[in-house]
Amino acid sequence: MYVDTTWDGKVPCVYFDTESGSLVKVEVPFEDLEKIKETVRQIHTSKYIRIVEYELAGS
Repeated sequence: MYVDTTWDGKVPCVYFDTESGSLVKVEVPFEDLEKIKETVRQIHTSKYIRIVEYELAGS
């Protein structure tokens, strides 16, 4: 696989802004993110997906 990008230490994130009622795209430095509990969710009767979520550190 070839990836045509460079790592600048920022992670592209999307979140829902309840005030504006829309999705917002931001780039957050990796060190500002804090990993929360991983979950496994069933997406079909025979398929599962592992979800790894992060939140802003100190939130």
